[in-house]
Amino acid sequence: RVMWEVPQLLPLSALQAPVSGAAPNDGDMWLLLISVLDRRAGTQGNASADIACSVRWHLGTFDGARFEPVDDSAPPVSNAAEAASRTLSGRLLDHGPDFYAACLQTRSLAMPTEPALVAWMSHWAYARRLPLPGFAGGPMTLPRRLTWVAHGGGNGLRQQPLTTLEQARCSDPFVTPMQALSSTPCTVARALGSLDMEIRLHMAPGGQAWLRVTEPGPPSPPALSTPLSPPSSPPSSPLRVDITPVPLALHIDALAHRITLHRAPLADPGQAPPFAGAWTADWTPDVAGDVTVRLLLDGCCAEIFIDAGAVVFSALVFLPAGAVCTLSSEGSAQVQLRAAHAWVVSV
Repeated sequence: RVMWEVPQLLPLSALQAPVSGAAPNDGDMWLLLISVLDRRAGTQGNASADIACSVRWHLGTFDGARFEPVDDSAPPVSNAAEAASRTLSGRLLDHGPDFYAACLQTRSLAMPTEPALVAWMSHWAYARRLPLPGFAGGPMTLPRRLTWVAHGGGNGLRQQPLTTLEQARCSDPFVTPMQALSSTPCTVARALGSLDMEIRLHMAPGGQAWLRVTEPGPPSPPALSTPLSPPSSPPSSPLRVDITPVPLALHIDALAHRITLHRAPLADPGQAPPFAGAWTADWTPDVAGDVTVRLLLDGCCAEIFIDAGAVVFSALVFLPAGAVCTLSSEGSAQVQLRAAHAWVVSV
């Protein structure tokens, strides 16, 4: 019922100093990536322990024959039932629905200066029923650079697209002026071809913001160079995706310290019944109240990197013609757009 696939083992020193090329020392920590296929899963999203397809990482020691995790504080298992319940241990590498079979490309292969990570961008619950060519019905993610970051709240991996992708950006980006966000969506980019978009928000402690990729709506409100006063009361109809479904929506909640990716059903529900869902990640806001979001759209692939890859979501999405990316806020706490740049890229 549960299967581990594509194990990847890498010394942590390769992430801390990827260009050094130094061989690992005896006392080095190691990183283990495991893709977990769990056929017991019966729900969509990652709010429970039932996750059908996921990639998880463990930090530990490796003596050349045995890997011992150091970030798993649970007691040893004593029976088969406990062993089965521990198969989903470790931390999620990507919090979206479509990220599996992650493979590291080392310097000895395609990447001469740094190890890169690519993964299958689909899900076994619906891969063969999607309108995509090929055996598994799904593309691959863009190559990502892995780095290790130590911080006060614990240690963690960061993922970001390779810097070479920035060379594919067009020279004239679409820029949205600074403005205060409201419940009325503000269009910040059009999803034309392949899109690379970077957004920086400033959020009050209780701020909540939405980034949506959806059909074009009414004209955007005028851009302002100074903040607007917050509304006197919350909107009568909160902007919830389960009320007004859109193909893809990201909810950033500074009050609850979480980020949630919502995806609406396909136009033909019988094509892939479990396609819709919500995927949540814990997130600690910056002490200054700033949050950065980078969205990469390439055909049906959406890859989202929050705060330099501290949280990542990968998801397939089938967009309507003329789709746009919009920003809005929810509730009375102020959210301000500091900067938004969008580039068409050639990949």
